[in-house]
Amino acid sequence: MPHSTLVDCGTLAGHLEDPGWVVFDCRHDLARPDAGQQAWRAGHIPGARFLHLDHDLAAPLTGTNGRHPLPEATVFEQTLRRHGVGSTSQVIAYDEAGGMFAARLWWMLRWLGHEAVAAHRPGLATLLARRHGVQRRRGALEPGAVGDESAREGEGQHRDTGDGRGHVGAPK
Repeated sequence: MPHSTLVDCGTLAGHLEDPGWVVFDCRHDLARPDAGQQAWRAGHIPGARFLHLDHDLAAPLTGTNGRHPLPEATVFEQTLRRHGVGSTSQVIAYDEAGGMFAARLWWMLRWLGHEAVAAHRPGLATLLARRHGVQRRRGALEPGAVGDESAREGEGQHRDTGDGRGHVGAPK
């Protein structure tokens, strides 16, 4: 059964080696945009990949589209595929800001129709305090296996609750 809201430390720790689970570190600091990636390099949940709010979870700024505009669905799906997310992947997002940045990834995956996405409820600090370990890495992780989802052409950036009822990788 996919997790679609929150997962706790024990559940996440039990799936750290599960190839069907993809964990994303979404840490960010609005005042210091590079702080999240620096924190990821200093240590992260084992196997977690990093998604940057400004580069991976937002479209480029034009001066008229707000601070963190949604990327085109096709661009975001390519980002997910690069990190190994497929239509059957269980995605877990975490941050150290009470879930504020992890919630953006959660919402964006739901926007695409991918329901197997949950936030790690307590965050990295609690996981570490419970001695589940941390992985340290100086450079970027190698991209994961390419997923099997394909972006749906012609879909815009604005959605309401009636949109996106399919799954990532659903037929066009």
